[in-house]
Amino acid sequence: MQPYGPGGGGRRVLILFSLMLMGPAGQVWSEEPAGPTFRIFSHPNTSWKYDEELGTAHNPIWAAGAIVDGAFHSFKITEPVNKYGNYGEAIGGYLEADLKIALFGSSFTAPDTTNLFQERLAEKLGKTVHVLNFSIGSTGMLSMFDVARVKVPEFRPDVLLFTYNATAYIYPRIWRFNQRGGDHY
Repeated sequence: MQPYGPGGGGRRVLILFSLMLMGPAGQVWSEEPAGPTFRIFSHPNTSWKYDEELGTAHNPIWAAGAIVDGAFHSFKITEPVNKYGNYGEAIGGYLEADLKIALFGSSFTAPDTTNLFQERLAEKLGKTVHVLNFSIGSTGMLSMFDVARVKVPEFRPDVLLFTYNATAYIYPRIWRFNQRGGDHY
């Protein structure tokens, strides 16, 4: 594959930035539960894992649940990571799409929203569109750029879409890891 930029075949890529304004509950597309909610994860199957190059990446198996309004609500083991290493269901084929989009963001860029965006854009353009969602929770602009630096040469999208909220500018790079401190983590 030829690299992007001068001397790399003259391919041009559109880069878009989108500031997300969130509602008072901090939610954009999902319904807020009736009371205070706390997400819980069971180690070693948290939603993230340490990644040497990026600091954090999606764990392929999650053991997660929630406490809502002070009471146990749910707990289940899931495998939410798709064949591209992203969170959520990948609908359609990336390689066959007329328009390939790489989306970079934080936890609020939910997979359901990604697929809805992909579907609506395909309808409007009359072309096949595939959106790869490389969003990772609790990350800011620096981490999003780190992920883009690794994923863009690998997937060669036509459009890069960075979606972020107002706090993304102040988040440092986050390098998550677990350190054993006895019988418990």
